[in-house]
Amino acid sequence: GAFVAMPSRKLCDRCGKCGYKNHLRANFCCQCGRKLENSRAEQHDNGRAKLFADIAHPINSNCRELIQQMVLEAFDRELVLSQEHGYICSYDDYGEENSRDAESSDDEGPAKRIDAPEQTPGAPHAAKPRAEQRQKSQETRSDEFGVGIFS
Repeated sequence: GAFVAMPSRKLCDRCGKCGYKNHLRANFCCQCGRKLENSRAEQHDNGRAKLFADIAHPINSNCRELIQQMVLEAFDRELVLSQEHGYICSYDDYGEENSRDAESSDDEGPAKRIDAPEQTPGAPHAAKPRAEQRQKSQETRSDEFGVGIFS
């Protein structure tokens, strides 16, 4: 059946030799190559290693099942609606379909100030125009080998 993936990240620990951060599934340090112990990962109740940490909180098994159930129900409703003539997906470009209404609304929310960028003079290290560089190099040209390399 369908599955709703929850955001997570790989759990890591540090190598005892070099201190490099390695994910818990690694058998060897990615920096120095030292063999890493397999028992570094915290164990779930079922004995399996916990290799990922949830990013969206609070996520426990009951919460995860509730989120999955609600997402799948919404998906099923959208599938039924998609069979109707003139269907417009309510998830594509979320919020853009109401942008004209929001612009003409009396309740525009707090005003935001956007200042024009400041005009600053060129940086002191700005490149000179090519013609000026060419003229200067022709004036200081010398026939000696290596002249101008270190200047």
